[in-house]
Amino acid sequence: MSTITLVITSVLAAALVGFILLLLLRIRNNVVSGLSYRKALQAEISDLRLDRMLAALGINRERYLYQESTLDIHRQIERCKDCSNTATCDDKLSSNTIEKDKIDFCNNADAFGRISEQQGKPES
Repeated sequence: MSTITLVITSVLAAALVGFILLLLLRIRNNVVSGLSYRKALQAEISDLRLDRMLAALGINRERYLYQESTLDIHRQIERCKDCSNTATCDDKLSSNTIEKDKIDFCNNADAFGRISEQQGKPES
């Protein structure tokens, strides 16, 4: 094997190792950023009726945060904030009389029905 071939192979091997290390570092940073973003979403949800509604419907919040896209979660947060049925919602939440098929007063009723159905299925 010639010296030039050995040098080129060494440079390419070093570049490949550097690329793999950089890729692993970026993946780690993305995972950490994703976790902190989901924690911020969880904190925002916990300040709303949305959190209590999820609990009342038996929807696991952790699964919800990872199962739903962040865009859908933000839409659900906005619908909850813009709700004009807060008195009905508060009444149902305080009396623990919420049934999954009778939440038509909720702006997120369709989404909650879908999520509840998805979470009712075993994870694959």
